[in-house]
Amino acid sequence: MTPPLIAPHLALYREVCQDQGWTFELLDRHCGQLARISVGDRSFAVAGGRACVYPINAASAADLARDKAHALTLLRAAGIAVPRTELVFLRPAYRAERGPGHELDDAPRLAAGLDYPLIVKPNDGARGHLVAEVADAAALTRQLARIAPHSPIAQLQEPLTGEEWRLFVLDGRVRFAYRRTPPRLLGDGRQTLGQLLAAYNSALAARALSPLAADTPSVLRSLAAAGLSQQTVLAEGDSLALPGRRNLAAGGGIADYTESITAAVEAWAARAAAALGLRVAGLDLFAPDLAGPAGFTALELNANPSLLGIARAGHQETALAILAAVCRATVASHCALF
Repeated sequence: MTPPLIAPHLALYREVCQDQGWTFELLDRHCGQLARISVGDRSFAVAGGRACVYPINAASAADLARDKAHALTLLRAAGIAVPRTELVFLRPAYRAERGPGHELDDAPRLAAGLDYPLIVKPNDGARGHLVAEVADAAALTRQLARIAPHSPIAQLQEPLTGEEWRLFVLDGRVRFAYRRTPPRLLGDGRQTLGQLLAAYNSALAARALSPLAADTPSVLRSLAAAGLSQQTVLAEGDSLALPGRRNLAAGGGIADYTESITAAVEAWAARAAAALGLRVAGLDLFAPDLAGPAGFTALELNANPSLLGIARAGHQETALAILAAVCRATVASHCALF
């Protein structure tokens, strides 16, 4: 008999339960996206997919994090540096309930105020889907048209430079951090860079993620800086970093993993998570290093940060320890118990 499917994060929870002697019951045996965990006489649900996999995160806090504009506003109010950002409402619905100046017709003016190139993305997106750099008004119009069927609001944002980092926060403690590295095209001595990029985009499409256009300004800059073109055949073993999205879902990687964080950085991260009321948070930031928060710029705060990346990178024990702590905290706080 074929075993039922189970979502990857729920599989980690199942392993935690096996280690701790708790009961794990898979309730959704069709897609494997819902389970019940029992610790003694108390039970709670955990879910995959769009649901927050951490039951100690309040739904209101998770919703605030999902709205990128609200998250940036709350971070800014907490004294945390964030990138300059403008919102564009892509649909006329509810126009009477908001102030003027941020409608689709206002996008060129708002973009000019930030200056090109810009990062344009859905206000409620995830995994880097439909995030793109645009170089001018025509590219802006095209990107907003791509976003409109999927999201009612887009963000126009100044690009950040430097290294991108992920901090994982649990109840005010940074449990681990790592530097996010870009996806890379790996040469085989036969295919051109254009062909390798097409294959990379096919892999993104299979994961329901938007492609990286060959004429993206950052791609063109990278090729020019390396003296390459889309017709270049990359030698076997050579590689080319792709600029832009560094999400693990988009092929990004993990480097400089650490579980040793300075007290100042931990206090900064705890303040950021507290600004949204999150007990579990993945905090993405740009900084030259993690020595201290003076040069930090927060990019996003994620209420549903994945542990699969570190588990697959050789740190599964840390991932399991975090989920065990989440289970104990859920029981202790009476969150989502039934």
